[in-house]
Amino acid sequence: MSADSLCGPGTAVWVEQNAVVDGQDAPRQSRGLWGAMSAGMPILRDIQTAVACSAVADPGALVRHVADLFIARSGDYSDEDLALFDDVLNQLVAEIETSARAFLALRLAPIRRAPPKIIRTLAFDPDTDVAGPILTQSERLDDPTLAENAGSMSQDHLLAISRRKSLRPVVTDVLVERGEAQVLLSAAQNAGAAFSDHGFARLVARAQHDEALAMCVGARADIPWHHFANLMATASAYIRAKLEQEFPHARRDVEAAVAEAAARVAKLHGAALEVCDPAEAQSGSFGELLLGQPRHSPQALQHDPKPARVPRVGLHGGRSGQRTC
Repeated sequence: MSADSLCGPGTAVWVEQNAVVDGQDAPRQSRGLWGAMSAGMPILRDIQTAVACSAVADPGALVRHVADLFIARSGDYSDEDLALFDDVLNQLVAEIETSARAFLALRLAPIRRAPPKIIRTLAFDPDTDVAGPILTQSERLDDPTLAENAGSMSQDHLLAISRRKSLRPVVTDVLVERGEAQVLLSAAQNAGAAFSDHGFARLVARAQHDEALAMCVGARADIPWHHFANLMATASAYIRAKLEQEFPHARRDVEAAVAEAAARVAKLHGAALEVCDPAEAQSGSFGELLLGQPRHSPQALQHDPKPARVPRVGLHGGRSGQRTC
């Protein structure tokens, strides 16, 4: 079909009769289209021309059909083909409503070789019904793009990012700086998220008045020892008891962290403060001495961040996977 005929009132009819549709009958209905695609995708180029001359009667329907075309053979297209799909979809997406953009995002999010420009466009959509699936699933988003999104978009966008299968510190650093309580809890629950030393310090600081977050941070298998000690020094007796209850094998770690915090206080103040019974340390009185800071403040402990025992606590005992704290 020529570009001239697409740039006319028959566009909607052509789409209905020739485009790929969902369902088992799609191959039968689109044999002619597949033949054209294998010959160099002239029909997609005609669609591109039609979009450029504003001759598309129903851009939402056309987006669905173009997405079906792409997904059916996403692994077979050349880079040039991908660029053509990218251009067509980016032109169409500006003309469609939220529900159609959300449909497109759901279809493209799991596709490893999805067109990269449309993926970025959808990831930065202000509506998280659109951006959410892309931010959570798409492997096309690299770390700089995720960090940029986390640094500029809404809390719902950050929450979607926090649920990705894996996250590197360059991204989680932004999440813990900008994220509100729900984002922090989601990131802390994500066993695939990695945190920098700074990221753990921020999590511990933010956990001072958030028992659910404190529980998740303290239960992470990768938390460095000095951050665990800081967390125990500022956590309530309730959180310490919960950690001991959920991870009985870690009781010595909890007790040692509290005792270490007490020893640091003694060192900082030049006093011979000795805590023989961890229960005494859990009363919290020694925490109030930390450089004049209130008990819920890890800043003082950060002056001496050197781990006293082992580099990581490992409360999970080597278990992996998403936790519900």
